[in-house]
Amino acid sequence: MSNAHDLRRKPEQARSRDRVNTILAAACRLIVRQGHAPLKMSDLAKEAKVSLPSIYRYFPDKKAIVRALATASYEKAHQQTADSIAQLAEGATIEEVCTTRLHMYFQLVRKDPIERYLRAAVLSDPELEELDLDAARQDAAMIEPLLQIHFGELKGKYGTAELALLLTYLAGASARLASLVEDEEGDRLEAAYIAVALRMLHIG
Repeated sequence: MSNAHDLRRKPEQARSRDRVNTILAAACRLIVRQGHAPLKMSDLAKEAKVSLPSIYRYFPDKKAIVRALATASYEKAHQQTADSIAQLAEGATIEEVCTTRLHMYFQLVRKDPIERYLRAAVLSDPELEELDLDAARQDAAMIEPLLQIHFGELKGKYGTAELALLLTYLAGASARLASLVEDEEGDRLEAAYIAVALRMLHIG
């Protein structure tokens, strides 16, 4: 279902895609410098060195820009999850895959300033917040088959679907927390979450 804050026009030609990428790259620079709340379309036009109508041709408002940036970020994370799962076919253990994937995700959120700002922007807006939950559900759908193999059919008040969603959503929250503190404390928080996740999976 389309959203009022979706990309207004999908770029099909290479020149149009380049322009959209230029606008989004400029938005990243501005958001890192000043946060997402003060972002103005006029400032974005100056930063991207394009006309204001060129921006509105693709983006109806700044929320659409944040949505596009966040969507790209979540897609990058999904691909990393898929790549990590593929390592199982190459002989990696579930513990190795989980540890490596979680470390990569924490580093992505902690070390790239735009990732922290984007997630703050998403979680501060009820409409955009759905993106975060959808992203967690997509990652959960990828790891649930592994949990089914590992646990079999869980008996009780929850199943592997709920466990997978809990693991992925808490990973996002934990990584955001680790990004707010000094590096040394962030390292400890990362290690603590990975240990908790492995314990939840009974493999730590």
